[in-house]
Parts: sequence; C-alpha cells; structure tokens
Amino acid sequence: MSGKSSILDVLYILGALLMVAGALAFLWEKLFACCVYVPGVLLYVITQFLITPQSGSFTLRRLRRQQQFGLFCMLLSAVAMAMLTWDVYRGSFTFRYAHGNAWVVLLLIGALVQLYAAWRIPREIKKESSYTTPTGLKKDSRGVNNPRLLSISAAILTAGLLAASCADQYKLLGTTNIRALEGETIYIKVYDTDDLRKMDSCKVTHGKFEFKGTMDSTVMANLFAGEQSLLPVVLENGEVRVRIDDISQQMSGSPLNDSLYSFIQKKTQIDNQMAELSQKEGRMVMDGMDFDEVVASLNAEYLMLSKQNDELITGFIKRNYNNVLGPGIFMIMTSNYTYPIMTPQIEEILTTATPYFKNHPYVSTYVKMAEENMEKLREQ
Repeated sequence: MSGKSSILDVLYILGALLMVAGALAFLWEKLFACCVYVPGVLLYVITQFLITPQSGSFTLRRLRRQQQFGLFCMLLSAVAMAMLTWDVYRGSFTFRYAHGNAWVVLLLIGALVQLYAAWRIPREIKKESSYTTPTGLKKDSRGVNNPRLLSISAAILTAGLLAASCADQYKLLGTTNIRALEGETIYIKVYDTDDLRKMDSCKVTHGKFEFKGTMDSTVMANLFAGEQSLLPVVLENGEVRVRIDDISQQMSGSPLNDSLYSFIQKKTQIDNQMAELSQKEGRMVMDGMDFDEVVASLNAEYLMLSKQNDELITGFIKRNYNNVLGPGIFMIMTSNYTYPIMTPQIEEILTTATPYFKNHPYVSTYVKMAEENMEKLREQ
C-alpha cells in the first residue's frame, strides 16, 4: 500500500508541475502548452481524487466537496484551453464561449478553492486522531491534506495570475527597405464606431519598427503611414512579424496571419494580371492583330480575371465568417465603393453568413446603410 501511495504522490506532483508549465507556456506557444496543460490537469485531478480521504467529520466532508468543485473547475479549464487552441489553429470562432481566456478564469477559481481547502483542512484534521482512505489505508494528516497541497495550490494560483496578467498581449515586429518610410510614423488603426481609430504608433528607425501592447480580443487591423494604407494584419496574443518591401508585403506568426498572407498573395497575382492587360493590348496591336479582335480577347480575359477575383474574395470571407478575417476583408472590399450599396456579390456573402459575421459592427452598419441607399435609388 505504501508503494502505491508513493506512486500516487509522485504522479500528483507531476500533474501539478505539468499544469503550471502548460499555463505559463500558453503565453508563447498555444499548441505545445495545450498538449502539456490538458494531461497535467487530468493527472492532477485523478490522483488527488484517489488519495483524498472521503470519511471524517461533517466539516471535513464539506471541505472535500469544495475541493472536488475546484477540481471540476480545473477540468473545465483544460476543456476551455483545448477549444481555444482549436479555434486559433483552425482560424475559426467555433467555440465562442472559450474565448476571452476563459481557461484562466476557471483555473484561478479552482486554485483559489483548493488553496482555501488546503488552509482549512489541517485545522479540522487536528480534531480527529486519524482517518481512513478509500483503500482502507490509515493515514495521519499526510496525503494531499498537508502543507504540500497548500504550496502546490499557491503555485498553480501564481501561474494562473501570471497567465492572466500577460494574456492578450500583442507584439508586432516590422522591417522595411523602403527609404521613404525611414523616420516616418507607422500607425496601427482598427475599426471603431464607424471609423478607423489609431490604436498604436511608432517610428521607423534603420528600417525597423516595433509595436507592443494589450488588447481585449483578437482584432483585424491596418498599418498606415500617414493616410496611406500599407497592409492589413491580425493582432492577437503573441508575436507577429511583417516585412514591407517595394514590391511585396509579408506577414507571419499565427494561423490567421498565415491565412491572410496567402489570400493577399493570390489577390495580388490576379491584380497584376489585370494590370498587365493594357500592356498586352499594345503588344498585340503592334504585332499586327486586328484591333476589334484584340479588344474582344482582352475583354474576355478581363471578365475571367474579374470573376476569379470575386470568387477569391467571396470564398475567403465565407471560410472566415466566424473570425476577424471575414469582417476585415469585407470592410476592405466595400471601402472601394463611393457609398454603401448592395451588389450581387455582397448579397451572396450575406445569404449564408453566420450571426457572428452579421453582428460585426462594421458589417451590420454597412448593410443597414446600403439597404437605405438602395431604397432611395428605387424611389428616384
């Protein structure tokens, strides 16, 4: 029995260590942290339940039920972290209630309950000479009801507080080789109350710029130099790297930014092909081709590229209805219009849109204004 008890004690401490390590690692690498944190919570909860006695006075049983509530909160914390990690790496918003670092809140609740029980139980144990575990093993005030539980609970609580204090901090590291940007102020702007609001700013020094700050949630933002838009970027917990060159822009650091960069590359390729049509027209005419045939051929190619462009944008927005990319690209797409209007493309997007997309402040405001404008046009 003593050998079994020792193994359980070792597994109990190992589970606590994994839990603390996973909670702290979540600030840097979510997938790795989740793979450490979830097994740690399971190991901690199971072993503590096995080595915690169930008999004793009424007060002891009540305190142990409180412990079980704390363990249940920790289990929910592991589930919330797993759901949040799933969303981050799938670029979706499927498990909405897991966002906002719900796992940290549940961990803090569980750790506080455990800490309170660890402080109260030894005092109650003094009222009993001995107690029996579920296996029948006689123990004194050892097991998890001793200063070990107090110190472990304090460590878990500290890790949770550190995670909470450092949660939702963004860091954007940028480089550029554009000489005109040297010494210029770069702004991060986000949509807020029908307009773009300046969220942060810094100067370009030796071709480098850096932003650091906190945020309530993941946001789609745009980098500006003065009134000139440089590129869109997703700000979320962690580090994002961007590079702005004369002919291209790059971004990396998260699944959402990787997805956005892939979209921008495809969109740029189509835009370049459409821009080359005028040059292609001149070459075809210089080669002696009939002008009417040239115009007909290029018009057909333009319509094909325009269709590809619309399908690319529509498909990307649909795939990202439930995260910041969908509303963000919708905002960029509609910003080209003189005033809000409804087009077949917008109507197609809205047909299958999710509540998260429709309720986005920009989307809902645009749709309302577009419908009013279309009504006025019909009346004229």
